[in-house]
Amino acid sequence: MRYPERLIDKLDQVKEIHNSWKSSIPFDDVVKWILQFDAEDYDLAIRIIANINFLNFGDVKNALTIAYSKLIRKSIEKGTKITHKNTLFAGLGNNGKSGSMISYHFRVINELSEENFNENDELIETGDIENIVLMDDILSTGFQATKEITKLTEKVTPFGVKNIFLLTVCGMKDGIRKIEEETKAYTFSAIEYSTKDTAIDLDGRFFQGLTYEERERLKSRIEYYGKIAYPKQPFGFGQIGGLIAFDFNTPNTTLPIIWSDANSWIPLFKRARRINGINSYYKQFEKVKRDKSPAVQTTATELSIYVEGKMEEILFDLLIQEKQLPERIGYDKVNIIALGGAVMSKSLISKLQSEIQEQIFVFEDDLHTKQILNKEHYENLKIVLLRPNIFGFFKIKEIIKSEKSDKQLIEATQGMEVTDKLYFDVEMILMRKVSPIQRQNLLKEYISKYFDNESYSEFIKEIKDKLGKKE
Repeated sequence: MRYPERLIDKLDQVKEIHNSWKSSIPFDDVVKWILQFDAEDYDLAIRIIANINFLNFGDVKNALTIAYSKLIRKSIEKGTKITHKNTLFAGLGNNGKSGSMISYHFRVINELSEENFNENDELIETGDIENIVLMDDILSTGFQATKEITKLTEKVTPFGVKNIFLLTVCGMKDGIRKIEEETKAYTFSAIEYSTKDTAIDLDGRFFQGLTYEERERLKSRIEYYGKIAYPKQPFGFGQIGGLIAFDFNTPNTTLPIIWSDANSWIPLFKRARRINGINSYYKQFEKVKRDKSPAVQTTATELSIYVEGKMEEILFDLLIQEKQLPERIGYDKVNIIALGGAVMSKSLISKLQSEIQEQIFVFEDDLHTKQILNKEHYENLKIVLLRPNIFGFFKIKEIIKSEKSDKQLIEATQGMEVTDKLYFDVEMILMRKVSPIQRQNLLKEYISKYFDNESYSEFIKEIKDKLGKKE
């Protein structure tokens, strides 16, 4: 076949790109994909393939090794250990081809027991599952994952599951932040991307070397072809405009002109149509609840502290490590469990109330909490309110003084009296704009420098009073 003159001069560049993928896709298929564009848009098609981040099986294996290393480190920080006896691994959501592929490689690479990946009644029926590790190829918008994790939290928390981890090969920073902010899960993406790595951001890498007018024209042409390949969302699910593809699947947040076969469009990397998804385990957890009453019983010297958000969980984990929280309140072991969005779930709270275990709930003292506590199912719980949030454990004025280089903080707090609003403003400015690991490091620094032992002692007394513990 003789290719058009307009493309012949560019074939060497296309071959170089194709060879760099180390993919099983034939070179002729790449050319065929380019040829469906209008001749004046061949350069656009080549720009797309030049900017695709294609991960072959070798790349995926390396990424999973990195993600597992991060997972183990975090589990140690959380005071647990990932073992074949206490950890369940599953794909996110329902059964899926990409989840199966990721799970398989993850298990083989890290030499993990197959029993922890199969539908294993015996593993669940022990009642010893403390950790659930969810896996997927990519975390994009985070909307679906947030929904699934909130549902999962509601289902498994009453059975003694303390930690949920989400492990992915790739993750978009906005999606990772959404999971971290709105759920109890800790997310580990071996490779993190931002909007700068998509075809949406005109200032991104995809448009480098072009004038603003050329950038707008190219984006408009991508949308034109996208409306043919996937009319509902021409830039992919969530209008992400992603440029990521795997050897075994292509995310739906990637540009549809790369993966769609609608309206006779020829895909470059096909998308799979939908290991076991976590949903397949729900019936087994329910069976454990029926067959074993109570399902999970902690010892008399073990306490579960339920909090709403990740911020509180991080702080209380640090108080266990740095300020002897278990010893101060008279327990051998204290588990800190964040509920995330599931804190609003009536069924979850009812299940927790029915458990024979020492437990207490610790919340921020704000309007949001008051609305939650007005719900009928919170009436009989043991609840302690912070004063008014995690910064109540610190000498707030000294923190403000130490952060004098933060102009936003100085402007927002200048002349303010020490009120609840000040505490919440400081938390918002210092904590909300940084990543979870940065929050942990900041809080650790604040504990060492600005900790208010008097406030901490008052909190300990209130906890012990609620639990009926004598001084």
